Amino acid sequence: MKYWHQEWSTTPCLARYASDYCSAPVTTVDVERAFSEGRREVNFMQTQTSHDTFKSSMFVGSMARSPTFSVERAVHILQTALKEPTAT
Repeated sequence: MKYWHQEWSTTPCLARYASDYCSAPVTTVDVERAFSEGRREVNFMQTQTSHDTFKSSMFVGSMARSPTFSVERAVHILQTALKEPTAT
């Protein structure tokens, strides 16, 4: 943690993420929460959800609770992605 504190002035974004990662407590609660949220995300009658849609939804849901998550940045990324033509 001392290293990332020293690096804060030169690489603030990386230092912030490293600090979040290094200071995260080791627990199984997040794993249990992920399984619980996954079950709520797709019910037994919902068979048309693609694998990519499910993964994306779970990722955004978990990142939204992160203190480093920027809603504005996420909206910008999604808007940019929606404007780009898809490859066929």
